[in-house]
Amino acid sequence: MVLARWVFRATRDRVGAIVLSRWLVVLFVLIQVDAMVDWSATHRIIGEQPPWLVGTTVGALLLAMASQERKAVADLLYEERHALLWRQPLPARHWSVAIAMPLIAVGSPLIALAVIAYGPTAVGAIALFLGLWCLPAVLIARGSWVLGVGVTALAAGVATVAHALPMVQIPLAAAVWLGLAATLGPAYIAAASRPVKVPKPRSWRPRSPIGALLHRDLLCLWRTERSLVLSCLVVAAPIAAVTWGLRVNGHIGPAGLATATIVGLGFAAPVMMGALARLPIRLGSQLNPPSWPISALTRFRSWALLAGLLLAPSWAAAATMGKPIDPEHVRVGVFLLPICAGAALFLARRRGQVNVGAFLWWIFLCMPAGLLDLRLGLPFALVLSALATGLATRAIRHRRGHP
Repeated sequence: MVLARWVFRATRDRVGAIVLSRWLVVLFVLIQVDAMVDWSATHRIIGEQPPWLVGTTVGALLLAMASQERKAVADLLYEERHALLWRQPLPARHWSVAIAMPLIAVGSPLIALAVIAYGPTAVGAIALFLGLWCLPAVLIARGSWVLGVGVTALAAGVATVAHALPMVQIPLAAAVWLGLAATLGPAYIAAASRPVKVPKPRSWRPRSPIGALLHRDLLCLWRTERSLVLSCLVVAAPIAAVTWGLRVNGHIGPAGLATATIVGLGFAAPVMMGALARLPIRLGSQLNPPSWPISALTRFRSWALLAGLLLAPSWAAAATMGKPIDPEHVRVGVFLLPICAGAALFLARRRGQVNVGAFLWWIFLCMPAGLLDLRLGLPFALVLSALATGLATRAIRHRRGHP
């Protein structure tokens, strides 16, 4: 109980923030699709699927979620404040209950998956999914991918049996949790005792100032906020699906596909800005030190290029799935020009943390640049980009102490 109380007090604030953000997304999606989905028919269709298919799907979802929440679980369970207790002569199994609480909280969106698959009364499926998630999450958060994938494959087998024999879901869930009581703590201590691999230095180095800045910032995001960078890749999937659906089913021409792409990139831009907003937090005073012999304009251009690089997967996905869009790519580029400049502006004029919410207003302001005719949209985009460039470079010089 002492360990459980310690872990609860050390993680409760961050666990609350994580659970709130995840469930806001889950509830938003469920509310949006509620009017379009017949849930009873969905339960029936899933129940008629082959057990091996359902088990494989559950295993893939568990692995994807463990990979997505890797950073969150590592921050909660493998931080330095727990290191003193790791070295105490305590039975490793005593950690099982202590770390199960934050793991259940982080994995609580799986409740929605179990309810969608088996209905709101499927208590056994809910308990089973949460139990199957815990051990892969602990292993993958520490970088034990081989063991994590192996345990996930075993979890897929258990899910297959549970789907084939619904009457044994509750006994299976009880057996899984009893197994976790004996294995979760030892697996956690073994993973915590393993030294973290230090990335090997790379021999390649960029040769230009902008390339060096872009390489440094992107490497920082990849090493410290990998889930946010991957989110910029994940958000490209729905944009590609919508563009493909409009092209195949809606018989939309190039102009319509370009408009749909611009709207989709408008939804992807806040995700990009959320990733950029972590740079000042991770780099601190090293984000733009006054001692660097680079101009404010060069620093601004590096941030704008980084924003464009994070949005590139969504643009490429739309271009791949909507091939008739080709002649209208100029409109999409005109829209992205002030978007990237605005992202660099918000990064330069930050006060403490970057105001990602206010960036939404900038996106709305940039929409006419892509939606209007090119003869009107291009001058509008150039004016916005020039305004953002001037304000951002002025803010960068002011922060360096050179007004």
